[in-house]
Amino acid sequence: MAKSDVKIAVLQGAWRRAGGRCECTQSGHGHEGRCNAELNWGLRGSSMDGGWDSLTRTGATDSLANITIVCIDCKRKGRGVGF
Repeated sequence: MAKSDVKIAVLQGAWRRAGGRCECTQSGHGHEGRCNAELNWGLRGSSMDGGWDSLTRTGATDSLANITIVCIDCKRKGRGVGF
């Protein structure tokens, strides 16, 4: 999802829910359970440590329940059951 596609209020709500940490639970990404990598709000879309992005779970619905905050490493590894 492109940066401009998610309303900032929804994105901020997802960020708060995630506690500034990756929400990925995809088992094939090399972590058990939730990834929990520490993220930096100012590094959205960055490949640096702390970089992250938002993904939609299903479709393009712009709602808090449909947005997942993931680290760049998990995003690169791809979508799966944990998103």
